[in-house]
Amino acid sequence: MKRKRLFSLVTVCMLLLLSDRTVCASCAEEKGVIRSETGLYAAADYEADELGKIGPGTKVDVLSVLSEFVLIKENGRYAYVPCKSLYIDADYEKHYGKKKACGSTHPVLVTEGRLFENAVETLLLAYHRIPERIREAFEAGGFRIKMTEWDVAEEAYAPYGGYWGIGRIKAVTDYERKMIYVNDEWPNAVIHEMGHFLNDFLGMYSSRPENRELFHREAGKISLYASSNDREYFAEAFRLYVTEPVLLGLISPESFAMVEKAVRSIASVPGRC
Repeated sequence: MKRKRLFSLVTVCMLLLLSDRTVCASCAEEKGVIRSETGLYAAADYEADELGKIGPGTKVDVLSVLSEFVLIKENGRYAYVPCKSLYIDADYEKHYGKKKACGSTHPVLVTEGRLFENAVETLLLAYHRIPERIREAFEAGGFRIKMTEWDVAEEAYAPYGGYWGIGRIKAVTDYERKMIYVNDEWPNAVIHEMGHFLNDFLGMYSSRPENRELFHREAGKISLYASSNDREYFAEAFRLYVTEPVLLGLISPESFAMVEKAVRSIASVPGRC
């Protein structure tokens, strides 16, 4: 019952938080569809309290993919469902409109190719959810964002890793060109990449001994991708810090505190901003 009470608190807090926001209602990178009836769990554990059932065909926002469970949001409810009970809805035209030639008047964003018509607006809404001091440092450093319909791994000249989606990379940062490349199928992936920017701006903040300890202890609570290494752990924690802050604070308070400390410290880096 303790987990159930905690989960109820998550739901109430998130509904209150979202009611005050005027930006995009969801920054989920993926949409999912429930494949078969399954339980809604209060934690990523079959022994966790079951909060109810969810039926086949129900559309959900995919917040995080863990090893055996997916953290979802549906109608204001937050829960874990088994991975096998859900599939990713890869009909990006349905999510972001038809393909067309799309330009951008925003100074930080350039576009290339025929893009989903709502992808540019979605990316800019996501970008403006990022704390202002981080955006200021990003733009002052001469960095820009490029949205393209092409394979971002081929677009980038000197990519640093790559944020994987279904079959290809969602987004990648090229530090030689000072460019974040984002595929138009995943416009919200810009938030994860901005997490990498913040981490690097602070001199590999995630590699500090205390944060590496957190990586080993907390990454599995954030997402399977966060478990890759401490850099991906920080970027994924940052993604949830921006998009689902109350939720992050409840599933991993230490991760929330780590990111918040990084965000607050960016203004105090000597000679940087």
